[in-house]
Amino acid sequence: MAKPGILIVAALLLAGCHGEPSPPGAPTGSRPAAAAPQPAARAAGTLCSALAEADCQAALSCEPLWAWRPEDACAGVGGERLFAGCHPADTGCGEAETCAAHGVSGELLVFPTTCLPDGWSPADTCCPP
Repeated sequence: MAKPGILIVAALLLAGCHGEPSPPGAPTGSRPAAAAPQPAARAAGTLCSALAEADCQAALSCEPLWAWRPEDACAGVGGERLFAGCHPADTGCGEAETCAAHGVSGELLVFPTTCLPDGWSPADTCCPP
């Protein structure tokens, strides 16, 4: 007669050690593979740039990009903070103030960091010498 301990070990091996049967062709003791992430979840960071201000602020994975008009930023008066775009919150931004131009309109804005929204690129100068 078999000992009770041996029967328990045999039962665990047959059950895949996890109480779940192993998928066909998988080594004994492995679990079924987790479902692949959905395309929307994988691309969540890239969707930030398409969000409006309220949606960007509400999205945990996104962060608004703020800017000021050159006449306000250059005069040191602060002025009205403008929503210029949205980007993934885990983006590393440099701490340098950045003058940028919109690629289509040519509008100039001053950003508090080196992160710029889609369609913007660094400009030579926003403030007169």
